[in-house]
Amino acid sequence: MAVELLPPVLVGVILAGIFAATMSTADSLVLACSAAITSDLAENRIQRPWIMKSVTAAVTLLALGFALSGSRSVFSLVILAWSTLACAFGPLMIIQALGRRVNQPVAIGLMLGGVGIALWWRMMGWEGQVYEGLPGILIPTLVGFALSRPVGAGRAAGGAPETAAPAPGS
Repeated sequence: MAVELLPPVLVGVILAGIFAATMSTADSLVLACSAAITSDLAENRIQRPWIMKSVTAAVTLLALGFALSGSRSVFSLVILAWSTLACAFGPLMIIQALGRRVNQPVAIGLMLGGVGIALWWRMMGWEGQVYEGLPGILIPTLVGFALSRPVGAGRAAGGAPETAAPAPGS
């Protein structure tokens, strides 16, 4: 539409803006992922510059591999990203909302299981029949519900004893 309505110079400016925003986002995501690996996931915070740069290069190569590994549309990749996010965090949020708690190893297992199910569903090509988010959320939620425990009686969600609210006017 811009090509039809605007002069070529303005079309170039619009395309340059789109590419600049895309590159800025990609750069930020690569750097955030590298920082998370070197600072958060490593047992001891990694301070050596060459290791940090190597991790950044590895993340960049991994992202480049994903980008070049098929002819999927950007929309398809965005849908996959949102479904994996939903499958990672959705079951835990549902279990918490139902007043149940799981321990840390179970929570991590549910997160990895949800993402694994969603990716497996997509690799099998079944997302055309049933959106991969459904089994990726439903199965870990059921497993998590079976492995969870109810919040202790007389305990609030934060672990503090519940206190009755004073009656109005007293």
